[in-house]
Amino acid sequence: MGRQKARKHKRQRLLEPGMRALGVFWGERMEPNPITGTFMLEPTAPPETVQFFRAMEELLPIYGGSIPESAALLDQVLRQDVIGVLDPGGQKGKALPVAEFAATAGVGPDELRVHAHHLHASGALAVTRKGLLQTIAGARMPAAHG
Repeated sequence: MGRQKARKHKRQRLLEPGMRALGVFWGERMEPNPITGTFMLEPTAPPETVQFFRAMEELLPIYGGSIPESAALLDQVLRQDVIGVLDPGGQKGKALPVAEFAATAGVGPDELRVHAHHLHASGALAVTRKGLLQTIAGARMPAAHG
């Protein structure tokens, strides 16, 4: 019972209610061990689980030391060959090859992951529960990161 209560306190809703209605979310945050700064895994964890959490550890500095669940979804989306993108109003969508999406962001495909996570952490890029990306109108866009 105490664990559930502690988890509820870790939830952080950082987006406006209107954005949540669109399916844009941050939800719970994954927090690493405060002493090691890494996610603690069982020695018998499958390799894909270990790979996932090591990838999340790379993102810790971008997200201030804990990873929102939407960042994990964003990371999965960015590993696809084609990315679904909504217009800023969320009304129309299109599928873009990763290289084309990267070009619209002003970065190369190899730089896209880090740049997209910086945009997401700053509130300029959102990911819906369905894995669609959406730029947020009026958000301050950070410079490209490489």
